[in-house]
Amino acid sequence: MDTRQIYDRKQYIEQVRNSFKDSGIVRKNSYEMETGSGEREPKSYFKVRLAFSVLLFLGFLFVQQRNLSYEKINAALIVKQIQKSVSLPESFSSLEKMIHFE
Repeated sequence: MDTRQIYDRKQYIEQVRNSFKDSGIVRKNSYEMETGSGEREPKSYFKVRLAFSVLLFLGFLFVQQRNLSYEKINAALIVKQIQKSVSLPESFSSLEKMIHFE
């Protein structure tokens, strides 16, 4: 490509971009959202994740307090699986001995 073709292509791309700005089309993707004024605001799903984790924890407490089970899955099995997957540092060994689920 020679410099004239490159310049023409850049001009064409700029014209296309400007036509979207004039038409009022709002671009969206999973991370950011363009507002009408052209500013971008980040999206955060922290509140959704926090609410989901709180609901899971409350559900676990409900299952533990009521001593419920579903197909051999109960609070003791959940605690055992968590203990197998998460290893505490040695400094927390005394804390682990103090906390026990029955």
